[in-house]
Amino acid sequence: MGQINKELRKKIILAFLVSSCFSLTLFLFGPSNIFFGNKLEFSFSYNEIVLYLIVLSFVCILCLTIFLSFLKLSIHRVIVSLILILSFLLWLQGNILSWNYGRFDGREIDWSSKVLCGFIDSGIWVFLIVIAFVKSDFIYSKMIRKISIFLILIQLISTSFAAITSPAQPNYKKYSIDKKEKFTFSSKKNVIILVLDFFQTDLFQEIISENSFYKEIFDGFTYFRNSLGGFPTTYAAVPFILTGKMYDNSIPIQDFIKKAFLAKSSIPKVLQEKDYNIYLHTLRKTFYCGEDLMLNCKYKGERKEIFKSDLASNGKIFKITLFDINAFKIAPHFIKHYVYKS
Repeated sequence: MGQINKELRKKIILAFLVSSCFSLTLFLFGPSNIFFGNKLEFSFSYNEIVLYLIVLSFVCILCLTIFLSFLKLSIHRVIVSLILILSFLLWLQGNILSWNYGRFDGREIDWSSKVLCGFIDSGIWVFLIVIAFVKSDFIYSKMIRKISIFLILIQLISTSFAAITSPAQPNYKKYSIDKKEKFTFSSKKNVIILVLDFFQTDLFQEIISENSFYKEIFDGFTYFRNSLGGFPTTYAAVPFILTGKMYDNSIPIQDFIKKAFLAKSSIPKVLQEKDYNIYLHTLRKTFYCGEDLMLNCKYKGERKEIFKSDLASNGKIFKITLFDINAFKIAPHFIKHYVYKS
């Protein structure tokens, strides 16, 4: 009886270790590292998602541990060894075999230029998975504890370092944009400013010149066809267009944006002082989101889609989730294509 209890205890401990390694890699450390490395790209704060990540990881650990603990010993050894190898591969792919696919903004990726990377990924994955089956007894008896603890610790350290060195929490994440009044206008007087980000002015001029319909629907607007954004990226260009203030890197950009939008040259501030109600609808990180300037800026309460991010480039919005990015990062090259398309 004592030998049976000892064997069962060993199965549970090893099952728990590999389950923790796999689940934490997939649901906690991976998404956390992506978040801290791209903190300004996400509209939510880490505090809003960390509980979800922990709960998801815990549920996966619990379910996997129970499942693995009740497997027949011969099958248990193979499956536990396989999960350990998969955990290692996920970490390896996401952190070491991390190929450059360009800007992750929804545009097409030139997959053919990375075929060699695909063969490298595939070779490593196939080799290690085969090893997991062929050498399962050795892995089970000699490597489970060491590799599981090593992978958990190294990811804990890297995630902690990423959290410490990541930018400070920007002001706009404390607020949400109320879109209920987006198409509600005054019956007397309105000032509407449309900023066409990354839309070539010569192309717009060609459209309204060739088709009078498009020109007529903008009747009453003034088209500033010689205006310049001042910067090649949206982040600094929008504040420049709306406030006339140019960012020079002397202070953190979010501090600059707040200062610029509250300055006397700021169009929203000028209109506010003329007793206009100010409503701004755009990417929040490109303008100052504060209740002292905007009526549609509300202190953030409960969020429904906290894993959503707006990644903007080339004049289009690319909706993507934190887990989508993590799945793309940890997938081998030939699978990345299907993850990206899904």
